[in-house]
Amino acid sequence: SKQDVKNETAKIARTIRSIIGPLVIRRSRIDLQQIDTYKEDLKKQKIEVVIPQDPIELTYDLKELKNLYLRTLNFIYGTKSKEEDSDDGVYRFQAARYKPVLYVPEDKREALAKDIERQTGLDDVNMLIGRQANVAKFMRRLLVRRFESSVAAFKSSLAFMINSSRNVLDWIERTGKIPVWKKGGMPDVDDFFESTDDGMEEIEDTFEKYSGKGFFVIDMKFVNDEFINDVKADIALLESIYLEWFGEEDVIKFDPKLESFIRLVRNKLAKEPNRKLVVFSEFADTVNYLGAALKEAGLPALKYTSADATPSMRQTIRNNFDASVKQETQADDYKVLVATDAISEGYNLHRAGAIFNYDIPYNPTRVIQRIGRINRINKKVFDNLYIYNYFPTEVGETEIRAKEISTLKMAMIHAIMGEDTKALTSDEECTAFFRDRYRAEIEHSETESWDTPYRSFLESVKGTDEYKEALQIPHRARTGRIVEKPLGGVILFGKKGEDFV
Repeated sequence: SKQDVKNETAKIARTIRSIIGPLVIRRSRIDLQQIDTYKEDLKKQKIEVVIPQDPIELTYDLKELKNLYLRTLNFIYGTKSKEEDSDDGVYRFQAARYKPVLYVPEDKREALAKDIERQTGLDDVNMLIGRQANVAKFMRRLLVRRFESSVAAFKSSLAFMINSSRNVLDWIERTGKIPVWKKGGMPDVDDFFESTDDGMEEIEDTFEKYSGKGFFVIDMKFVNDEFINDVKADIALLESIYLEWFGEEDVIKFDPKLESFIRLVRNKLAKEPNRKLVVFSEFADTVNYLGAALKEAGLPALKYTSADATPSMRQTIRNNFDASVKQETQADDYKVLVATDAISEGYNLHRAGAIFNYDIPYNPTRVIQRIGRINRINKKVFDNLYIYNYFPTEVGETEIRAKEISTLKMAMIHAIMGEDTKALTSDEECTAFFRDRYRAEIEHSETESWDTPYRSFLESVKGTDEYKEALQIPHRARTGRIVEKPLGGVILFGKKGEDFV
């Protein structure tokens, strides 16, 4: 059960801590508050420990695009799929291009297994089947995550999946084979079979190069024609979604989430000009898009991804967001930092007093790492630190429409977060879920160390007569107890080498 797993995990964690305990001194914020010596030392340095507030839910209005959002989510990650015998006549994205092995009939799997083993040395086709099924589910979930993150991220993902699926069809048409490659983007068939004077020798060399990276092919003689039909259907579906969102002009025509967020940031800065903001997204293209949009809206925003990790950028971030930087070098050129989790470690950002999770924060550990950037123990800037989650809202809608928007929100959360959220049905439950996950992670990372009660007691008795008397006990002293027993006498034990009496 989940509780058994949780208990076993906690047991392993305790064992690990007991092993590294003698080598690493670990002190959580709770330890610093419980041990008087540390507490007094922090007080002398005027350092205060701040425990962040529970996550707060902020919302945005989908406006007239509610139907489009609902319809798109239903197409890319509907409640029904082919495997569940959908009977509503609606074709939903299958990610067929990522699972060709699932289209191989049972009576051909043994022959396919031998062919794959000949190419790769992999002798377990069932493992490959399981892996491809998982990859297909992952890609469907990834598309929802990108859809929820930003229109820009969704646009690039649609284009990538359409082109990748077309490439598979090109391979089948040119070679009668399906390419499977574990690493990197799928090689284009024209590049792979580029004709030169060397002919097949160069082609074989190219094949060997890619094979070393996990590349192999599945002959279409093993695969049902339904695979091609589903890949084509996926392409047609994704192309229709792409056209509906971006049109023939291939541009982002609407983004209610962004429009609402710009107003939100503007209001937050106007209300508390000294409280800078850090906005996190897990996707670099969302960060690039959001950073540019905020800047274009006239807001003092700076964006950061791993591609921006230059010495000058690091210094700019420190000058604008690090409270430990000397006063004369601190700057106020930027009040909003939009970043990926590439900035979640190694930076002090405590001139900011709020974290915005622009995407649904599916990983509570990341949320803790993010809040850790603005919750630095060396200098308190704000009495309260805030974490905001950003969701679509049904405020102002009729009862029917409100239920639809709530359903959209829950469906996105279910798709992104997985089975743990299947029981969530209301906004209240959703808010409680993210709050409880956050609290659980805080509790896990900020637990009291095992020795804190003993250290606290030791500090409390220092200087007493009992403490001084205890210090007089010689080293290697032994203790004994006198216990009433029916038999009396003395037990002697002697040992020399391997002999003892």
